[in-house]
Amino acid sequence: TYTSPSRNTQINSVAFSPNGNMVAVGDGNSQVAVYAPKAGNPLAMAVQGAEFGEVNGVAFTPDNGAVVTAGKDKRARLIAGPKPDGSSAGNTATK
Repeated sequence: TYTSPSRNTQINSVAFSPNGNMVAVGDGNSQVAVYAPKAGNPLAMAVQGAEFGEVNGVAFTPDNGAVVTAGKDKRARLIAGPKPDGSSAGNTATK
C-alpha cells in the first residue's frame, strides 16, 4: 500500500518504472514520491511547490533515471530519480 507523499491529500497518478523496481506517486499537493515496491518505503521525494498546483501525471524515463511529471499549471517537469543509495539527485528541469 502506498500513501500520498503529503499523507493528507488524494493520489492523482501512479507509474511503475520500466524495470519494475520503482513506483512513482504524484499527489494533489504538488509532491512526488518514488517507492521501492518490495520494501514500500520512499526512496526519494520531490516537491514541485504549491504555485505549480497538483501533479496530474507521472512517468519514468526509459532508462529509469528520472521521473517526468505533468502539473495542473500545464507544465512538464523532469525530476532526477533516486541515486543507487536511495538519495535524490535533486535536479529539476521545467519545460
